[in-house]
Amino acid sequence: AKIADATVTFARAVPAGSARELLSIEGITNIEPFRMLGIDVLGKHETYRTAISSRMSGSSLMRLTDMNGRIYDVPSSGMIMTAYLAKRLMLRVGDTVNVVMLEGARDTMAMILSGTVDESLGSQCYASHETMTHLRHEEPLANGAYINVQHERQAQVQSALKRRSMIVGVLFRDVAVASFRDVYGTNVLVVAGYLLILACMVAAGVLYNNARIMITERTTELASLRIQGFTVAEIARLVLGEQSVVVLCGLPLGLLAGAYICYIISGIVQTDVLRILFVISRYTMLISIVIV
Repeated sequence: AKIADATVTFARAVPAGSARELLSIEGITNIEPFRMLGIDVLGKHETYRTAISSRMSGSSLMRLTDMNGRIYDVPSSGMIMTAYLAKRLMLRVGDTVNVVMLEGARDTMAMILSGTVDESLGSQCYASHETMTHLRHEEPLANGAYINVQHERQAQVQSALKRRSMIVGVLFRDVAVASFRDVYGTNVLVVAGYLLILACMVAAGVLYNNARIMITERTTELASLRIQGFTVAEIARLVLGEQSVVVLCGLPLGLLAGAYICYIISGIVQTDVLRILFVISRYTMLISIVIV
């Protein structure tokens, strides 16, 4: 999970020490260089093209966390990959994984899968700085950095970074979050709106149909009650009370069925880019009950 205020991408790999020169820009308070390489991961029945990124031990700007908020430490040897990717490639923790580097001589390296992390975004791999340096047989390099920026100086820092020839991209966290919410948030709201309308129509149709069937089947009984002196209002309360009992008995079953369907859907819509965490809040349950 990103804690850094911004991610800076370099035009080429530079010595990690040189990347720390960004601290000379007024407004940048902390920096953590990283190395990212394109790789082909050779699974048991499939080859998957992704990237491997370095992480610092005890990182404070880019901690490796899963969807439940648990923090993972990158091992000193081997690598970690997302649980989705490991499952897709049929790999288990402890397996030896062949990795083809897509930079330089395109060597094939054997790495131990030291662990998996259940992330919600992407399908990538992680390793320590030392492991990445050893694999490439090179000095510690970085082709990007995570930085912390004083909020009131964000505009000045962005302008200063753009003037650096070695920098080809700057992505601020708040901009990325806003863009994600605009794209996925809007789509989710639209789909939820359609489902809400459909649910209201189905609920109304079912209740109306049940009431009509009950009245039709018990016309004689209701007429007898009317002859015995029951008023129309009393008979209406009797009919509505019976329907209310049916609804109350059906609510728990409906909530359980809806939760199960949501769980199935959350598993089906998992993709390489995004996984949806299955979460049902009390607010969601309350809305469902109110609609019915």
